[in-house]
Amino acid sequence: MAELDHQPAPSTSNQDSREHLWKELGRDTPAGKALFKLYGGNKTGTNVGNTYDDANRKKMEAKIAAGWTPPPKATPPPPVRPTV
Repeated sequence: MAELDHQPAPSTSNQDSREHLWKELGRDTPAGKALFKLYGGNKTGTNVGNTYDDANRKKMEAKIAAGWTPPPKATPPPPVRPTV
């Protein structure tokens, strides 16, 4: 295998490792663009997840307010035990 031209920088904190990752990938590369779109730049994954959670909650509350009810949960059939 070919030797890598660079070695990963030692990180002292989680923030340092994220900054190193952004510097390594760069926003001008396809991977950097995808990561920036996915995580919204400086937002953390938790903030992005909370945003989607809030949006989904609002949609569900609007459906329920309009009279929608979720279908009842189906109960699984009882297990069949083999006869010996």
